[in-house]
Amino acid sequence: MAQKNILTHPKKKHVLLFTLVISIGFTLNTIALTNAFTEPFFQKKGIAIYLLMFGSLIFLFIMWMNYFKNKTEPKK
Repeated sequence: MAQKNILTHPKKKHVLLFTLVISIGFTLNTIALTNAFTEPFFQKKGIAIYLLMFGSLIFLFIMWMNYFKNKTEPKK
């Protein structure tokens, strides 16, 4: 049996906390990359940050999917 961890068996408080933290991080990164929205969002200088943001988004999506999957599974 696979070991339960925060990604495979997240609880509601974990999912909400990660969603909040990643949302705040996205907002702060966007403000920093665009100089408070005075420059365009897509620039070559921010490719590494965009990749990190995309990876965080995938992680969050997987976490939400696992949360709903575990929530609907019958308890053993």
